[in-house]
Amino acid sequence: MDTAWLTLPVTGGLIGWATNRVAIWALFRPIRPWRVPGLGWTVQGLLPRRQADLARALAEAVERDLLTAADVRDHLRQLPLDRAAADAVARMVHEAVLARLPAALPRSWALRLADRIAQEAQLEVTRRFPELAEGLLAAAGDGLRLGPIVERKLLELDPAGVEALVVRLAGRELRFVEWSGAVLGFLVGLVQALLVRG
Repeated sequence: MDTAWLTLPVTGGLIGWATNRVAIWALFRPIRPWRVPGLGWTVQGLLPRRQADLARALAEAVERDLLTAADVRDHLRQLPLDRAAADAVARMVHEAVLARLPAALPRSWALRLADRIAQEAQLEVTRRFPELAEGLLAAAGDGLRLGPIVERKLLELDPAGVEALVVRLAGRELRFVEWSGAVLGFLVGLVQALLVRG
């Protein structure tokens, strides 16, 4: 029996799988720069070496193509925040009025007065909330840009955290790349066996 039909495809498959496995490994490792003795080359994984560039590029893409400051403003405008803001102001006004009323005032009167003023404040905030919200959004200005936040968060990740993030997001695809190398290597081995036999 001619072993070429078995050894060439299996060898090709192993080489294809190992090559893709090493290529994926080289995306992340070595994490720290490593100097090759005698050659003077410095080796480091692509993602750890380019983490700052990738963080900047991703931040720019998020801000330019996905979520601009205008998008964030529009989303905030659609949130039903008027009731929550009015209730929060009413609570604060109620507490502030009670704290400032003279202690000689009967407690029931103080509570009624604080309730009345808090209700008026709540009504006023509800009525003027769109104006208040626009003022807050205008004051926030560039603070609504998400790009710098994305960049800062990515730079705060250690290289192992970047690797974990990529594997979590694209683990299946990375395994597909590994096994597609094995399949292609196996097919190349079959062609070689055919050529050797032919």
